[in-house]
Amino acid sequence: MRSFPALLVRAALAVGFLTLQVVVPTWLLFGARPARFGWQMFAAHTRAPAYVVERADGSRTLVDVDDYFAFRRGDLDPAVFDRLPAHLCALEPSVVTVYEQRVPQGAIEAHACR
Repeated sequence: MRSFPALLVRAALAVGFLTLQVVVPTWLLFGARPARFGWQMFAAHTRAPAYVVERADGSRTLVDVDDYFAFRRGDLDPAVFDRLPAHLCALEPSVVTVYEQRVPQGAIEAHACR
């Protein structure tokens, strides 16, 4: 049979761990949104820029940004999209220009490859 103090320590660790699982998200729920480790981090969705790649033959294709992210959480830093044009250029040698539009009806920025 197990000793009572060892069982008490294990129970205290389990209760402490479960308490953290509730207290941390509850505390972050009242902070700035979306917060990492807060319950709302999967409720928000990052607005992704629109990308169009232009190939050497002149054809253009709209890029589905979700193909490059497993799940775009609401707390995703918008700076990650700064690296996507270079990645699209490196991904396919026939791409000559990547066009990016950050906001709907906003300015379109051209990123020349190479």
